[in-house]
Amino acid sequence: MRAFKERQSRQSTAGAGAKAKEAQLAALLERSEAEAAKLRRALLTSQETGDASPEQLHRMELEARRAEEETRRLHNDRASALEEAKALVAAHKAEEEEASQRDERERQEESRELHDAMQAIVHQNLNARQLSYAPPSVFFSGLGTVIGRCGAAPGDDGHLIRLIHDEHTNAVDSQFLFESPNYLITTTSRIEYWAAKDPEAGLGLLGLGQYPKEMRPGVHSRNLRSPADFAPECEAMNAKLRAVGEPPHTAGRFRRPSIVHGANVPQV
Repeated sequence: MRAFKERQSRQSTAGAGAKAKEAQLAALLERSEAEAAKLRRALLTSQETGDASPEQLHRMELEARRAEEETRRLHNDRASALEEAKALVAAHKAEEEEASQRDERERQEESRELHDAMQAIVHQNLNARQLSYAPPSVFFSGLGTVIGRCGAAPGDDGHLIRLIHDEHTNAVDSQFLFESPNYLITTTSRIEYWAAKDPEAGLGLLGLGQYPKEMRPGVHSRNLRSPADFAPECEAMNAKLRAVGEPPHTAGRFRRPSIVHGANVPQV
């Protein structure tokens, strides 16, 4: 996004400069044409009336020629400025197309890497596990190569919530069982989505009598709560945020971390 904005800023600045130069030359050309026409008319009038000496007529001829030469120069300069502006627009268009193609290649590469990772799970029937370690190369390759691109614009909470819903409930691995290494809960992404979003309604939608429980000895069972249960706490937090001039914490932003982290949030 930053690279796109930088390109847009450079193109806007360059385009404004080219337009200003062309407008300045157009104004100079208009004045020069008027001056050359005025001098040429004065010369013709003096020639017709005979009220000027040969020396004066010669001087007037030279002035008219100089004005006409300046007009031709400005005309050529303006034509060059117009060509330069066209070339600049074409160069910016080519740069944007190249950048778009590069972004598309990166998206396709990320998609292939994600697809290969998913196929490894499908074909090898591996259980996904939370918080598993990976080499530094995974970290530096970016989050998009691990989980894929989000697909929602910044601030579009409604679209983001729909994407989270689809990712957890309608993806190829939404029904795959996995075991969390911290609490030893055997569950699926679809189950954990509803456990975080709406535990009570989720049981009916999932056809379950209860949610999977912790199997690690000594661990207390989780007490699942809906984000709506935290409305008073959220309103108190928003009052503090508004008092210092900050935007309120929306319900969409409350649900996202709960869903992303799974069934262990929220809990008491």
